[in-house]
Amino acid sequence: MEVDFDPDTHTYRVDGVVVPHVTGVLESERLTDYSHVDPLVLQVAQIRGDFVHKLTALDDKGILDVATIDPSLAPFLDAWRKFRRETWFLPGMVEERLFHPVYRYAGTLDRVGLLDGERVLLDIKTGPILDGAALQTAAYAACLPVPMDKRMGVRLKDNGTYSVETFEDEHDEEIFLAALALYKWRRRK
Repeated sequence: MEVDFDPDTHTYRVDGVVVPHVTGVLESERLTDYSHVDPLVLQVAQIRGDFVHKLTALDDKGILDVATIDPSLAPFLDAWRKFRRETWFLPGMVEERLFHPVYRYAGTLDRVGLLDGERVLLDIKTGPILDGAALQTAAYAACLPVPMDKRMGVRLKDNGTYSVETFEDEHDEEIFLAALALYKWRRRK
């Protein structure tokens, strides 16, 4: 199965058929709620987050041209490098598209790698780590053929530091699946 992504419409297709995507489900069901944020502020934050994801992915792949980095984004990259250096995180999967063949949803995980000898799925944030991040990582982990030992959120800050949150609730996946069922039900009505 081929997972295609259209960044302009934020649409995932599997074999040409549009499927729900993880962040869309969470936003639609208000499990990740930005309604209190000014739309312009939110748009700027989303653009910044997209650029930071691209920077960190290129850096992890060893193909980042540091001469192209906007100075306002450099502290976020510094924070990511500091996280990797201090935790010895070794990325394996970087910005990988996923699809769950049973529940038929898609998404793009940020990182899967090794941390202290454990398989870890990380979600990178440039803003606060909201509760929905736990559900997001559980949804991505459910798409993988090998179970994860840990799921974590890493917040990269504009001062070159980071914070980490570990998600340990064993019910996160079933909560996401309940949200997915509700999302699909609403679209059928």
